Parts: sequence; C-alpha cells; structure tokens
Amino acid sequence: MSLKKKYCSIIAAFICSILPLAAQQTVGLNIGNLAPDFTVKTLDGSSVTLSKLRGKPVMVHFWATWCPPCVQELPHIAEVAANRTDEITVIAISAGENKKTVANYLRKKKGALATLNSGYDDKGEISILYGVTGVPFTLFLDSNGVITDGQVGAYTEQTLKAAVDRAVGK
Repeated sequence: MSLKKKYCSIIAAFICSILPLAAQQTVGLNIGNLAPDFTVKTLDGSSVTLSKLRGKPVMVHFWATWCPPCVQELPHIAEVAANRTDEITVIAISAGENKKTVANYLRKKKGALATLNSGYDDKGEISILYGVTGVPFTLFLDSNGVITDGQVGAYTEQTLKAAVDRAVGK
C-alpha cells in the first residue's frame, strides 16, 4: 500500500469514528442535551441568537411582570447579568409579554434591574420551544450550549449564586 493510500485510510477512519460522536448530541430540554436554538428580540432593539453565544456558559431565564416569584427573583438575575458578564451570559426572556409591557416594568426599577436588557417572547414561540409551563424557569448551559442544570421556580439570592458558581466552574 502506498504512503498516500495509507494516509487516506487513516483520515477516513478518523472521520468515520468522530461522526457518530457528533450525531449523539441530541437537541432537547434534558440535562446533557444541546439546548434548542432561538433568536429573541431585546428591549434595546437588537436580538440575541443562542447558538452565537457559545464559548462561555449561558443562563436562559424565563420570567413575567405579573409573576410575584419572578418579580422577587429578577433583581438577583439582573445582578448576575450586570456583574458577572466575564463569566456567564444571561438571557432574560419575558414569556408571552410584549416590548412595551416589559420596558415599562423595567423602566420603573432601580439598580441593575433598571438596566437589564431583557428579551421578550411576545408570541410565546420560544416559551413553547422550551416547554415553559410556568415561570420563573431557568436553564444553565455550558460553553458548548449543552444543558447542565435548571429549575422551575425562583432562586433565592444564595441559591442563584450557587447555581451560577456551578455553571462557571467555581
């Protein structure tokens, strides 16, 4: 066998061995799944696409202005978004509410919450994609977009800090 054919055989074997590994990454909502991709509109007029955020951990957080646990938890989410940007990207998404409702709510707030650039899922498409049946709902993704943790229900300041620390490997 010539050297050229030997190298081609080695390369072909390598490619065939890694393709099944790539195909095993299932898109879904369970821990270990690749999170479904979406693009969400944000209050500042831009949009965020989840798959373009790869490279560092991401927290995807669904909330609503009418939800008391969300209202209690959201200042802590905003603090993480404002103060830990080097470690984790926070995507806060108001589930089923329009831009005006979300903007008016946040405009009345103080501190990091007043500067939170929340997304809004006015048509509920992302909420449906993620199976959101109750808010608050939070998922943590690793730097490759794979779900590592999450919960339905509000985090306290302490439990949120612990979840973020786990997500960023502290």
